Amino acid sequence: MGNTSTRANPMRLENFMSWQWWVTAGIGSILLSLCSDLFRRALYGLLGKASTHWQERSNKSRADYDALVLRASSDERIYRRIERQEVRCRLNAIYVVVIACTGLLAGSLAEVLRGTPGHVPILTWPFEPQSVALQWVTAVFTLVFLLMALSSITDLSRATRYRNVLARADERSETATDTPATLPPQVDSPHGT
Repeated sequence: MGNTSTRANPMRLENFMSWQWWVTAGIGSILLSLCSDLFRRALYGLLGKASTHWQERSNKSRADYDALVLRASSDERIYRRIERQEVRCRLNAIYVVVIACTGLLAGSLAEVLRGTPGHVPILTWPFEPQSVALQWVTAVFTLVFLLMALSSITDLSRATRYRNVLARADERSETATDTPATLPPQVDSPHGT
């Protein structure tokens, strides 16, 4: 029986010899080159804007940091407030990690003690009793507690930033007291060196 398929013929060597194939390949390569050039230009433009925005953000953050160091070194009240913020951030991070670890351990312990997968009864509207498999509940709570533990990284980085501000303020205060009155006051470099 003959081949009644409407499918196009597969690639054969004689297809590469035809002028239609070469024209199609030429047009396709020109279009691909144009599209890739446009995409490259757009990508470079976006990366340039993102880099400029990141640089401006970094410069603003550095200026805010230097201003905070200057204020902390000149005002004892602000210095003590920054100390309290550092302690608060560290304690918050510890608290979140303890709660997250307790939740993870409680969920694991509940799953181990149960032995077999169980079901947690829930009520939905209009109060039809249904159940959810316990392993899904445990998985959701595990994910929540894991995200809580990861969120403590933000608090720790804030506490480290405050600790660095206090250290630089102390250095600045010591330098100001050790500098003789005849020398001009030292100016911090904008780059932190």
